[in-house]
Amino acid sequence: MGAKAAEVLPPPPPPAGGSTPIMREVQIPLPGAPWPILKASMPFTREAWDRFLKTLVFMEDAFVEPKKDEPKNAEGSAPKES
Repeated sequence: MGAKAAEVLPPPPPPAGGSTPIMREVQIPLPGAPWPILKASMPFTREAWDRFLKTLVFMEDAFVEPKKDEPKNAEGSAPKES
């Protein structure tokens, strides 16, 4: 049996207050590392921002290389701190 497909959510509504979202590219400064670029329609709604942050946390194992001395769990990734 295959993996369950991720739920696709509809795009969030535009922010209240008359702001029209504009596609932008923003470099995120990370000291000592290449800067990632976020390309998105901004401004985000609070709902879209919260969903974005949850997605980054969910994808952490794919994005983050574990420390050399960090133990790995049965799935091969570093255990999450509680």
